[in-house]
Amino acid sequence: MLTGKRALITGTGRGQGEVIQRIFADMGASVVGCDVLAGSAETSAASVAQSGLQAWGRTVDLADPTAAAEWVHWGAEKLGGIDVLFNNASRPVMEPFGKSTLSGWQDTIRSELDLVFYVTFAAWPHLIKSRGASVITTASASAKLGWGSVGQAAHAAAKAGVIGFTKQIAAEGGKVGIRANTISPGYVRGPGTAGIISADAEAYIRTNMQLDPRPLTPEDIAYTAAFLASDLSLGVTGEDIAVDAGWSAGTP
Repeated sequence: MLTGKRALITGTGRGQGEVIQRIFADMGASVVGCDVLAGSAETSAASVAQSGLQAWGRTVDLADPTAAAEWVHWGAEKLGGIDVLFNNASRPVMEPFGKSTLSGWQDTIRSELDLVFYVTFAAWPHLIKSRGASVITTASASAKLGWGSVGQAAHAAAKAGVIGFTKQIAAEGGKVGIRANTISPGYVRGPGTAGIISADAEAYIRTNMQLDPRPLTPEDIAYTAAFLASDLSLGVTGEDIAVDAGWSAGTP
C-alpha cells in the first residue's frame, strides 16, 4: 500500500506516533521520525529497523523553527526526498478557561499549531519535488465540538487552526501536486491523554458520546492515515476525516 513512499512522521517516540511509524513501515514506506522526549524516537526507529524495515529517528523540539527545519532537511537527505508528511506531534496544556494561564495558551499554540507550520513550511520544497505528495495532520474532534467537563480552549483553538491551515495549503498545493488532509480523532487512549481523562470520564465518553462504544486505538488513526498517504486517496484533498466512533455525528 505504501511501497516506495518516503515519509516524515512527527511524535514517533511513543503512543500513536510510534504505532503509525510501525504500520507505515510494515506497509512498505521508509520512515524518518522525531520526538521531543530524549532518545525515544531513536529507540522506536531502531525497533522498526530490527525487523529489516527502513526507519530512522532523532530527538527534536519542533517548537524551535530552526530545529524543525534541520530535522526536515536531515530526513529528506536520509530518504532521498519526501512523499508523505504526517504532522502527528501534539502537546496541549488543558486548563479550565476561567483559570487559563498565558503560558498554557502560548505553549499549546506553539506545540499544536506553530510546529505544524514550521515543519510543513520546511518540507514544502521537498514535497513539490515529489509531484504526488500527501500532507496529513492530526487535528481533533475538539476543533468542532465543545466539551464542558474538560478545559481545552487553547487545544480547541489550535486544532481548529490546523484544519483551516490544511484547507488553505490544499488549495495552494493542488497546482504543484500536493494533497493535504486532517484526521480528527475522538478520545484515543495513550500516553498523550494519560492524566487528562480519568477512567470514569473515559467510560462516560464511550457510553454517552460515541455511537460505537469500542475504545478508539492508535491503529484506527494509523490505518486512516495510511489510506491518505497512499495513492488510493488521490482524489481526497482539503478534507477533515473524523475518526471518533461517531462522536461528531451526534450522541447515542
